[in-house]
Amino acid sequence: MYMKLIVKPLVIITVLLALTAFTEEKSFLVSGLKYEVIDSAWLDRKFPHPTVREEPEMVIRPVKNGNGRDESISVNQRTIGNNAESYNDMIKESLNGLLQITDSPKVVLTVSHCEGDITIPVTVKSPVSGKEYLVYMIDAHAFRGQEVTSVYVPKSIKWIGSGAFDHCLKLSSLKIDSECEVESSILQQTGIKTAGPIGSGSDFEFSWKEWIPVDVFRSDVEYIHLPDGLEEIPSRSFVYSIIKEVYIPSSVRIIGDLAFGWCRSLKDVYNYSDTPQKIGNNAFINNNKFTMHVRKGLADVYLNNEDWKNISVDIVDDL
Repeated sequence: MYMKLIVKPLVIITVLLALTAFTEEKSFLVSGLKYEVIDSAWLDRKFPHPTVREEPEMVIRPVKNGNGRDESISVNQRTIGNNAESYNDMIKESLNGLLQITDSPKVVLTVSHCEGDITIPVTVKSPVSGKEYLVYMIDAHAFRGQEVTSVYVPKSIKWIGSGAFDHCLKLSSLKIDSECEVESSILQQTGIKTAGPIGSGSDFEFSWKEWIPVDVFRSDVEYIHLPDGLEEIPSRSFVYSIIKEVYIPSSVRIIGDLAFGWCRSLKDVYNYSDTPQKIGNNAFINNNKFTMHVRKGLADVYLNNEDWKNISVDIVDDL
């Protein structure tokens, strides 16, 4: 009689504890990698609205206009706060869209400590609840400073945060097997020097075909093979990068504004298009003179093209 009375409360308490652990699970560790559960409040925690300064909204600031004369303009003191808020809202909107693709429970990889060769799994099971989650995102700065030598990113990953692999000095191989979104530059100060589509044998192999994320190659990468099927090199894609050599496939029709601006190390561009591309504003501004290699018989076509003739470039038809 007494045994039954004791057992029943214990069973109830055990069930309640299990349910509590299940419902309140926020993060867990598996094989040294840390994962955070993506729930309804995760985006708000990750991208909160920044505090806006309480300074006077408008001030007058003297500036020099185009004619060198002094001119007064109004400057919004809240610009920094508003821009930060707009940026967070933009990221949240983008991620919200990605989260709607599937109803599967999801986690974001945040990392704890790891080294050597890392293969990110498609799914991971919580050691606490036993629940299986889809590994859906890689957090900003997730691997920053880790002593990893190679990383494989699976197709399940839909978003990689800025600086995800920065300062991984031993990283010599990165394979992104997903056409995922990338928040910003992800490879500052690594051992990665070459980049190209999967199968190219590059240090950094990627799956993007008809588009590439802006800023993803603004890193220590020096040699880049852009994918066949790409039609536009987005604005600011390589601005301020140390790229030395780039392969442009025949599919590219547009090179965006500032795409290769301030690429002072750029030496050779291998351009396989039979038709000169439309060049955006300042696409090659402040570069040293470089050599562009084109197909046989097309040197004069490019030299006489309105978009190309004002660019500081030697054009040779040796492809």
